[in-house]
Amino acid sequence: QCFVKWFNKIFKRRLFDFYRKRKIQWLSLDAIVSEEDGKTTYLELVCTQKLSEVDDLIAREQQQHHQRIGFQLQQYIETDPEQKLRKLHPRNHPECNCQELGKRLLLKSPPDKLADVARAFNINYQTLNSYWKRHLPVFQEIAKTFGYQQEEV
Repeated sequence: QCFVKWFNKIFKRRLFDFYRKRKIQWLSLDAIVSEEDGKTTYLELVCTQKLSEVDDLIAREQQQHHQRIGFQLQQYIETDPEQKLRKLHPRNHPECNCQELGKRLLLKSPPDKLADVARAFNINYQTLNSYWKRHLPVFQEIAKTFGYQQEEV
């Protein structure tokens, strides 16, 4: 009994520390993980796993969360449903809008170099560089609407 109480205290403290640092929503231990095995919950998984496996499970959940946000952000940039990104562009260069910059600098792998983008749109490099730095927070705000929270350093 003492061991179980000690283990539960350590486990709760580690979970609390993890979520406090990450500032994300609490994960319910009653949430269903898999329906293949007859509706397995996180609590059942935790009871059968070691602490290192629980840490791995938490890391996996966090990674899936980030991937989902990345996918939603990608879809938003590609479709720009509110026309928000297409309206933002350097003066006299409407073809070089934030949507196009987002596609070339955020979504493309590997991303285009800013100098190459400036040459492609016939814009001064310094103008494009300062414009990009000023408007990068627009993408961060969009990501925040999908649940992204910048991690503390």
